[in-house]
Amino acid sequence: MTRNTHQNHPKQGIRKSDEQLRELLALILMKEINDPRVEFVTITGVDLNSDRTLADVYVSTEKERYEEALAGLRSAKGRIRSVVAKSIDWREAPDLRFAIDPSIDEGERIDRAILAENANK
Repeated sequence: MTRNTHQNHPKQGIRKSDEQLRELLALILMKEINDPRVEFVTITGVDLNSDRTLADVYVSTEKERYEEALAGLRSAKGRIRSVVAKSIDWREAPDLRFAIDPSIDEGERIDRAILAENANK
């Protein structure tokens, strides 16, 4: 799953909905989900499709916990969707697809390359 940066969504409303859902999901993870596998997970972004029926949810956590975190999120998906449905005024709660946000790892890789380059000077 590749992260969408909304170049295909010219309407500002889609971005607002993405951010609204991202904030709600972060709150739900903090307050409603008691699974230790998702304890240190950060919601980094959400990409909703145009009719808000599907949300790609991007998360970040420690690299060694990726699979564990995704398993915890998938396990809690029904509960999360239920809380979302009660909290937002949309026709229906979107289906949630969780994925690791690759931009975090890419940023760390770039930082390491810059540090290595500076160390060689």
